[in-house]
Amino acid sequence: MRRVVYLGSAGAIADYAIGDVVIPSEFVDRHDRSVPFQNNLARAYQSEISDLVPVHGDIKQGWVQSLFDETKAVLLDWRTKSVGSVDIEGIYLGRFAARHRDLQIAALFVISDQTLGDITIEDTNAHRGIIDESVDKLVSFLLPRLLGAN
Repeated sequence: MRRVVYLGSAGAIADYAIGDVVIPSEFVDRHDRSVPFQNNLARAYQSEISDLVPVHGDIKQGWVQSLFDETKAVLLDWRTKSVGSVDIEGIYLGRFAARHRDLQIAALFVISDQTLGDITIEDTNAHRGIIDESVDKLVSFLLPRLLGAN
């Protein structure tokens, strides 16, 4: 296996909508330490994927160790530094990719909540259907390409 696809979820810091897809080129922790992810294979598919779902490519994605580290001050600071979204697993993927340059890794994150917006995931306002629809479109697009090695 030489190709890997990772589908994750992220909270929007920029004005992204739930169900949008982000393709990160860098992960930044709350202390501004950066892990580049320049060889994200998903970039090669960005124009085709954007015909299916809204895509934000080559973004900086913030990383927190837990949701408790997603303080408003950290998120607002990131926003001023053009960080578009935040997640809790991406930095590990970036580090893995840096150590395994022989692999082709595509990483896409579906926006599951608006971290600095009015809509977050909870019982009263979850948008799981929108998120699932985006994931289904991504899987339908990516699976044939991975199996056929296109």
